[in-house]
Amino acid sequence: MKKNILLFIILLTTVVIAILASCNKKEEEPCGGTGELWIENKLDSVILVNIVQIHSTDTISKDYTKHFILTGNQPYEIKITGHDYYLDTTFMIVPCDNKLMVITKP
Repeated sequence: MKKNILLFIILLTTVVIAILASCNKKEEEPCGGTGELWIENKLDSVILVNIVQIHSTDTISKDYTKHFILTGNQPYEIKITGHDYYLDTTFMIVPCDNKLMVITKP
């Protein structure tokens, strides 16, 4: 009788551990949950790029492309200013995104 109770306790403990181990598995996000945004400056002057959500401000020279890696599944407000140029827009970046934004004169 004691042998059966001991086997039952061991079996119950094994089942509980197996259930808890399977509950802790995390699903891996594709591309690490990040997306890419490339901004290319085709204006005749330097532009200033401000990404509000990450508090980032960068300058991009004429005919140069700047690369940003952003967390996916959220919108980003982007403000771009230059000589006689202003753009205020919002981009939705999803995981594995690879977007190119070319800044030209309207």
